[in-house]
Amino acid sequence: MNRALLLITLGGWLASCASAPKPENAWWKSLSGQESQTDDEGFSCRGTRAGNELDHLARCWPPGVPSLVPAEVSGLESLSHAQRECVLEGLPALVAQGAERAGCHQGLATVLGRRLYQYGWLKAEVTPREDTSSGSAAARGRLAVRLGKRYRIGKLYTPSDPRAKIDSKRILKQAEKGIPKRRWGTQAALEEIYTRVFDMAAFQSVQVAYGAPDDEQGLVPVIINVKE
Repeated sequence: MNRALLLITLGGWLASCASAPKPENAWWKSLSGQESQTDDEGFSCRGTRAGNELDHLARCWPPGVPSLVPAEVSGLESLSHAQRECVLEGLPALVAQGAERAGCHQGLATVLGRRLYQYGWLKAEVTPREDTSSGSAAARGRLAVRLGKRYRIGKLYTPSDPRAKIDSKRILKQAEKGIPKRRWGTQAALEEIYTRVFDMAAFQSVQVAYGAPDDEQGLVPVIINVKE
């Protein structure tokens, strides 16, 4: 059986598992091939791929541009030191000027928003802000974050099919093994659920996606679609 491509839908964002070529800029880092596991509630940095994320914005940052630092991002104060480092890993500071500055600033905000989504802050909002305190036109841009809730994985679902050879209860039982102890809704957790189900060696393809989050409970269901 040919192994299907992993397809995980994250609110309209497809997370690519492929690595892209990376320029030699100091800030252009990637954690691909690593699983930097912090001791902070099982928080995993897996999925941080700055090179892949910023390819389409490479024109915004010349070689040698400094890295984005926590002081340039407001709204992350409630995160632990390890979480902040993980979320900001490899992101460049905004130094672009002229007509492209606004687009580069928004692009950087979008990348950070996607990372927060991948780590469980499904409704985080990231807004570009200009730092005018220095009165300099060359001031580095800042980002303002509204985190909202960090969601945990709730119930698992798989559509029932009377023609299916594999009972849906078996699928859900196997998928449950991929959920981390604290059940945070992260990219790493979705990938592990996918792997657990696909490794049953009974399906041509497996798709794992979030359902509609329960804002009151802070839970998000996971829907698993399989094709035998």
